[in-house]
Amino acid sequence: MHRTAIRSALLILTPTLLLADPIKIDASMGHKFLSAVAQAPNKSSILFEVCNVSDESSAFLWPAAGFGIDSRAKLPSELCAEKSVETTSGFQEGSSYVHVVGQGNDSIESYLSCEGPLGLLDACGGGFSESLSRYISTLRFFISTPGTSNISMETISIRRTTEDGITELHFETSDRFQYLIVTFPEATNLEVLEEIFGSSESIEINTFPYFLNQLENLPEALTVQNAGESAAIRISRTELGVDVSIKSGLLAELGKTIYTHGIIDGEVAALSFEGATQ
Repeated sequence: MHRTAIRSALLILTPTLLLADPIKIDASMGHKFLSAVAQAPNKSSILFEVCNVSDESSAFLWPAAGFGIDSRAKLPSELCAEKSVETTSGFQEGSSYVHVVGQGNDSIESYLSCEGPLGLLDACGGGFSESLSRYISTLRFFISTPGTSNISMETISIRRTTEDGITELHFETSDRFQYLIVTFPEATNLEVLEEIFGSSESIEINTFPYFLNQLENLPEALTVQNAGESAAIRISRTELGVDVSIKSGLLAELGKTIYTHGIIDGEVAALSFEGATQ
């Protein structure tokens, strides 16, 4: 399992400059946590991978890496979930907190993106750079269907690009997702969202608690920290999953962090979150 995780990381990262020690692996609570980084002159690529080496399916949350799998759609034994991030910001080494449902919490050593979901850019020496023009993250994970032996690989991809003061956000998922709940924790003014997203059959605007309360079951492992009455949108699927782009010069007003809950079979399956709006 250890060798499989390393091999997958090296296949995904194809850098111009590779660090002398590009991979960090730590083990805790029946899981292996991997982070691998590659750096080119104008971008960094970081891969985070969690492999379940226990005998049972599991759920986890790795906040600093910006993703998790919920208790109702567990990561099967001997399989992995991974999130890759490509950004024009840098990275740092450090300890990060992880939570495995039913096992507890621990601290692991890892690489972390400076444009991370927990304000890590400040620790890298400053605020958001005006030249920060591209951010791409892709979450890939295997999940089991409760009550069956079915296992499927699912994806959530988020891309943010900025050009001439106009920011574009693009969301895309595999076809099993019914919809995404995209929350902006630093925004509470729904009128701003209405101005940005307008009227659309595929996008509904409200607060995060409103959309959360419409779920068949509330998420057990994945929650939005300090969400309160945060503004949110619900993006419905097209014929093949979710695929939508939004362009606006006002996206910066929504804050630097977004939380994206992926909904499968009426329940939260996965959470991806990042600083992708500025």
